[in-house]
Amino acid sequence: AAIDLVQHPENPDILIAAMWERVRGLNYRRSFGASSGLWKTIDGGDTWYELTNGLPTGNDVGRIGVDIAHSNPDVVYAFYDRQNEVAVYRSDDLGETWNSTNDGAIPGMNSTFGWYFGQIRVDPVDEDRIYMLGVELWASSNGGSSYYNIADYGNTWEIHVDHHAMWIDPVTGRIFEGNDGGLYYSDNYGDNWTKINNLPLVQFYHIDIDYQSPQRIYGGTQDNNTIRTLTGNLDDWQAILGGDGMYCQVDYTNSNIIYAESQWGNVRRSFDGGNDFDYIADFGNDRTNWSSPFELHPDDPSILYFGTYRLYKCTDYGDDWETISGDLTLGDDGSTFHTLTTIDISKLNPEYLLTGSDDGLVYLSTNDGDNWQNISDGLPQRWITCVAFDPFDENTIYATLS
Repeated sequence: AAIDLVQHPENPDILIAAMWERVRGLNYRRSFGASSGLWKTIDGGDTWYELTNGLPTGNDVGRIGVDIAHSNPDVVYAFYDRQNEVAVYRSDDLGETWNSTNDGAIPGMNSTFGWYFGQIRVDPVDEDRIYMLGVELWASSNGGSSYYNIADYGNTWEIHVDHHAMWIDPVTGRIFEGNDGGLYYSDNYGDNWTKINNLPLVQFYHIDIDYQSPQRIYGGTQDNNTIRTLTGNLDDWQAILGGDGMYCQVDYTNSNIIYAESQWGNVRRSFDGGNDFDYIADFGNDRTNWSSPFELHPDDPSILYFGTYRLYKCTDYGDDWETISGDLTLGDDGSTFHTLTTIDISKLNPEYLLTGSDDGLVYLSTNDGDNWQNISDGLPQRWITCVAFDPFDENTIYATLS
């Protein structure tokens, strides 16, 4: 179980722990279960007992966030992610009994991945002002009787989505808020937000350089677009494609031809240096990975390879694709797994192709996809994160696993 823990502001021996069940395997994940719940100790953790009076229990209880009001420590709030709803519960007796607040007022704020969020915060000087952190950011000024959205990203664009962290200054009331877009603050309870732009933080999924102009660096980033710098400097990165940026490639013979990808295999191509992109991901209803791999042929940049659960090839910069393999995974079980995660082409012999999958398989072709051999024997059954040919010996290959 994962834990969110809060301590009584006046009695350090009193703590409340929010525990939520999560299990992840090679081709499944679950973030709900009967072991999810709230637990309390009054003796500094020597003994614990579960809080259940008025709270949901059962297999559909997911991630839970909890916070205590510093202005009135008898007041505790709990933020529950469930399979069909998001709900907030309030206790006025330090967790012994609970009441549901305005049910149904915050629908969809966690989207379908509430395991990613689960935080709730109470204003340190006002026990009735609370904030719920999910895909969206919601607040209540009356103890949960009603709620309102204070981070309507699609309308105001003032603050990024996917909210994870919050601290409220008890003296000034300034709210500091951390999300997938960085760090923000508000001085008016979230009505307006200002981004703090001096934190050089981003998570890159993939990078490439422009071999014609090596100072130009491209990268796909988590929830922050495909971005690039044309100078190699630190302060002029700009977005060229939205969404979660994944694999990106620049034609090594022509700087104007750029490929970029957003989540789930939505790859696009630009012929004008990144000003305009055309959608080229014509892969039907194939299973695709969150970060679907594609590579340029090392000798002919008009030839591309793309991985779904099978390998595709094109010879015209992405206009027309054909399959050159069958299923290179363990097969379809109705989940979002069993997809290719990595591919490579030997620079010494481009007839040699490698693929790796999220269910632990590595396949090799030595004739450009006409025949394939499963070479996974000897590898533990783990997610294959990268396969690569040695640049000096065509018979040496590498695989990394997670």
